[in-house]
Amino acid sequence: MKIGMWELVVIVVVAMIFIGPDKLPEYARMAGKWLRQLRTYTDTATKEVKEITEPLKEMTEPLKEITDPLNAIKKDITDSMNDVTKSIDSIGKEPSKTEQARKAAAEEEVVELEEIAPEAEAAEAVAAIDAIGNAAEAAPAEQAEPAAEEVAPAAEETASV
Repeated sequence: MKIGMWELVVIVVVAMIFIGPDKLPEYARMAGKWLRQLRTYTDTATKEVKEITEPLKEMTEPLKEITDPLNAIKKDITDSMNDVTKSIDSIGKEPSKTEQARKAAAEEEVVELEEIAPEAEAAEAVAAIDAIGNAAEAAPAEQAEPAAEEVAPAAEETASV
């Protein structure tokens, strides 16, 4: 609590009217003494409270570390239960517009996946055809050499006949 300059002036004027100028210094000393004692009492009380609460804080920190994961699990379970409850409650009821929109979006995603799947299969087929074509190009060169060797003996047999 802070007392501004004007509040202090009002207090002094009221005190001069009720107490009088003769006894005002005596009462001011007494009020100052009480304020000092009050401040001392509050300071010691604050120190004692801090001394009591510090060990409690040190004891609660490990407990918080233990309970934090449990609270997270509890929250997950509660959320799951709420979802199940909503699902059960919605059985037999007409779906809301947001649920219909969610279902439509899910169906659109499936449609998109189905459209992508044939394209992926076509790409795999093209890659397989290319691999076969590359193998076929390499194979005639390898087969040409054995075929030439087979043709030569066959030509010799026909010539001898």
